[in-house]
Amino acid sequence: MTDAVRNKKRTFRLRRNERLRVQIPIIIILSVAITFTLVPFILTLINSLKANIEVQKSIFTLPAPNSVMWSNYVKAFDYVGANIWNSVFIAFVQSAVLVVISAVMAYIFAEIKFFGSNLIFYVYIMVMVLPGELNTPQNYAFIYKANLLNSYWAVWLPGWASAQASGIFLFRIFFMGQPKSLKEAARIDGASNFQLFSRIVLPITIPIVIYRFLTGFTASYNSYLWNTLVLQDQSKMSVITLLMLKSGVVKDNARQGYGVLYAMYIISGLPLMAVSAVSLKFFKGTEFASALKM
Repeated sequence: MTDAVRNKKRTFRLRRNERLRVQIPIIIILSVAITFTLVPFILTLINSLKANIEVQKSIFTLPAPNSVMWSNYVKAFDYVGANIWNSVFIAFVQSAVLVVISAVMAYIFAEIKFFGSNLIFYVYIMVMVLPGELNTPQNYAFIYKANLLNSYWAVWLPGWASAQASGIFLFRIFFMGQPKSLKEAARIDGASNFQLFSRIVLPITIPIVIYRFLTGFTASYNSYLWNTLVLQDQSKMSVITLLMLKSGVVKDNARQGYGVLYAMYIISGLPLMAVSAVSLKFFKGTEFASALKM
């Protein structure tokens, strides 16, 4: 064996050892993080299959093989099934419209130059990043006087008005980082702003669109305070509001109790799991990583 081959093998072993020294701590940290993330969900899933008396004895034991309570999920769906669709509908419409508004406003601030555009952008963002709770009294007064209580518009309108800041900021950064030569070539060919936005700028922004839609959908689906204030009719309530309303009633029912309550939590989280699973292919792609860097 020549010296060159020996040196090559020695270098390979050294590099492999260096990779192991880096990878082992990373694997340990990831394992701990995944454990802390999954353990609450697994415990909830296990307890959703127990009878009430088993949950009261211990939340860390498995259900008896001959007494797995699949009926808990049937009862839980009867409680929250309709309201889950309410939440999905509310969150989908709110997020979709919010993405459109944020993208259009960001394009205006990034590509259309006019006097004071930067100043207006900074003032606009500064106002919108204020906590939404500060506007709750004014928003509620507006919804009440407009006779929109117990309607989905009472949720959508304040959401569209106050949740644009992060989306506009993100879209604007991405639009400004796109190749200028591509946009200039389109303008030379006679493309209008609408054509430039719809045919060139927006199609290469799909990873950011998916990301913004997902974050908006999650926030809207999990919203509790405002939805509780404006949606008092149980048939129109979001599932988060109904969970808080029904949790005490279910726990006090000796025949249903905690098992049904845990099943309600699992069922209510399924739409968020589905949305996250669908979007994973975009998150794992190189386009999403490059989009965030821009």
